[in-house]
This record gives sequence, structure tokens and C-alpha cells, in this order.
Amino acid sequence: MPEGVDGIPEKCTQSLPRRVDHSMRHSSRCFRSPVGYRICACALQVTHHELHQMREEEASQREADARERSLAAKREVSADSYSRLVETENVNRQEDAVEARSMEQAIDALSTLAVAGEPAAADKHPEKRARAAWKAFEEHNLPLLRMEKPNLKQSQYRDMLWKMWQKSPDNPIVQA
Repeated sequence: MPEGVDGIPEKCTQSLPRRVDHSMRHSSRCFRSPVGYRICACALQVTHHELHQMREEEASQREADARERSLAAKREVSADSYSRLVETENVNRQEDAVEARSMEQAIDALSTLAVAGEPAAADKHPEKRARAAWKAFEEHNLPLLRMEKPNLKQSQYRDMLWKMWQKSPDNPIVQA
């Protein structure tokens, strides 16, 4: 770009009367580009046609916004918004879902799952299941103990079972 007076493009200096100093009149509207050219705002003129196009684009944007607001007020959605809603993935049909046929199976499956990528939480209250676990342990091991050591009193069997229970992996308190 050929430069005129004071590094300002010739186009700007040619449109000005010769007796007016360009640097004084346009100093607030001139700046240097990153390349080093001095650019004047008067050189960046917009034609009537470009101005008319910009106004039409702004008007069409305002109309579109008004249409969206009116649809929102009526609680209706446009075709584009509806297609975005319909095309979302159904998270209820994901493959990592838990399948269970009864409540007990569902509770067991969900209690072992990790939440949001974190490891499964440690058992907070093992003592709540200790009594039922003890009953199951006693029912299973008492006949075996009676076969191993016959002729003992019931209290002796219970004491022996209790000592075995304290070390057993079936004991939820030992697991925690």
C-alpha cells in the first residue's frame, strides 16, 4: 500500500483537503497494524450496500430470537430443538446396566457397584448383618462339629463354634 503523508495511506490523504493536516485531524482514528502499516479508520469505509446487508442480517437474527422466545412462552419447541431432543442417547438402555430378577439380587448387585468411577465403599455397618451371618454359620458348622467331637454338651459346642466364628472369613466384623 503506497504511503502518503506521515505513513498514512494515500487514499486517506487524497480525500482530505490539502490545507488540513491529516495527522491532527485523524490522529484518534489511526493505529498501527501488527505488520507495521499505519491504518486509518477513514480508509475502512463501509458502502451503503454493505451497511444494508448488515442491517438485514441483524433484523433476521432479531426475528429468529423473537420466534424462539414466543415458542418458549407457548411451551412449544422448534423443529431443530425437537430434533436435538429426540436424537439424544437413551441412557436407560446402556449395556453396563444391572440385571436382577428379585429385590435381593438387585440390592446385592447395586451394593457392589462403584459410584462415578470410585471404588465400592467399604461396609459401614457390618454389625447389622453379624447376627444373621452367625446363625447361618452355626447351622452349617454345628452338625460338622458334632460329627467330629461327639458326646459334648450344647454349651461346649457353642463355645467352640464361637471361637471358630471369631476367626472365620464369614464373620462380617472380621471382613471389615
